[in-house]
Amino acid sequence: MILGYLLIFCRMALGLLFFFAFLGKVPNLPPFERTLAGLGILPERFNRLAAFLFLISELTVILLLALGDQLLGPGLALAAMLLLFSSMALGSALARGLEFSDIGLGALPRPLSYYDLWRNAGFIGCAVAGWAAFILTGQSQMNLSLAEGVWVGLCAAVFVAAWTQLGEIARWLRLA
Repeated sequence: MILGYLLIFCRMALGLLFFFAFLGKVPNLPPFERTLAGLGILPERFNRLAAFLFLISELTVILLLALGDQLLGPGLALAAMLLLFSSMALGSALARGLEFSDIGLGALPRPLSYYDLWRNAGFIGCAVAGWAAFILTGQSQMNLSLAEGVWVGLCAAVFVAAWTQLGEIARWLRLA
């Protein structure tokens, strides 16, 4: 039963994360392309294609997590891979001392920080926990009452809202 709740929580949390990341990038694709260019990982001519492929991959994660069944495992794996790729790019930028804004999770750019790596690590952990729960339970969903579904959904939404603002919360706690 606990694994079932964990699976639903992880599925909802990652679905919300990628949904809002996708919505934040769609109207801001040129700034996301500039972010990729600023990372200096790819040749300049591939930044537009990479931004588009990343956007399509986020939409794919959303669809796979929503459809579930046998597509849930690949959806969780793709989510973890996208987060890992993002973490490697962020880590590279931070190690090189690059200063630019992260628009990876929405329309509001903010300076890069090591908290972005912790944020991604938490969401990678969520994907791994969801995948483990999926493997151990052998099912992609469970029958929840409306109240249980709302409760798990609210917990997932609060987790995503708080965890995506990890750097801001840490700055606020240092000032308090």
